[in-house]
Amino acid sequence: MINQHDIPVTEVDLGPGIRAFYTSRSGGCSVGAYEGLNVGDAVGDAADAVESNRDALGAFTGTSVNYLRQVHGNAVVDVTASDARNSRTPGAERQADGAVTSDPAVALCVYVADCVPVLLADPVARIIGSAHAGRPGLEARIISHTIELMVCQGADASRIRAAVGPCICPRCYEVPAEMALRFAQNTGTVVSQTQWDTPGIELRVAAHKELAAAGVAQIVHVDVCTYESGELYSHRWSTHHAEDTGGASGRFAGIVRLDVPKK
Repeated sequence: MINQHDIPVTEVDLGPGIRAFYTSRSGGCSVGAYEGLNVGDAVGDAADAVESNRDALGAFTGTSVNYLRQVHGNAVVDVTASDARNSRTPGAERQADGAVTSDPAVALCVYVADCVPVLLADPVARIIGSAHAGRPGLEARIISHTIELMVCQGADASRIRAAVGPCICPRCYEVPAEMALRFAQNTGTVVSQTQWDTPGIELRVAAHKELAAAGVAQIVHVDVCTYESGELYSHRWSTHHAEDTGGASGRFAGIVRLDVPKK
């Protein structure tokens, strides 16, 4: 049994009545290449370990956590408490890369191992959102699609606060030159240079630009590179050190929820 008090997190401020944070790879029961609090269910980890980690994170969060089957697209779903309860079982998640809810009985989760975990909240309208913003998702405008659904449900883009969580930095995100150029053109960023003097991608800058273009002005960053930090899961790092990891990596989480109003 995992002690929920042993889960270290990085809290971010998304306004009054909102709780938002990012986990690390510490505090869970997964072993081997997944050692720690892996909440990703499609990465090869044992299903019972993932379910135990998700239960511990739910207890720590204080409500039902909704997980998605993330596919690097731009689909966004409205989440109910029933959806969240069902999603705790690995394999039962709904397929999407963005989620929105106004239900305080639901916490939204985005899980990553290099992609950008974006958390969103309008603390006045009490509507929250999450977006899994990897390279394909940013090109497909997943953040904008998530904000659009929030606005449709009563949020105001100018009131929305956003957190751009830990992700792989451009010094470490090496891609083919054609891919880097296409990403730069599609997102309004520039082709960066990696530490190996090869073309790289600016995920964090692209996420910030998309948020700003959607009218979000209050943006906080957890400026940590997943590849360079030993405290976070990184798919790229695991791939580059496959002799030790077998190329496998877990997933850490970004969580946002509405606090229950005090009576």
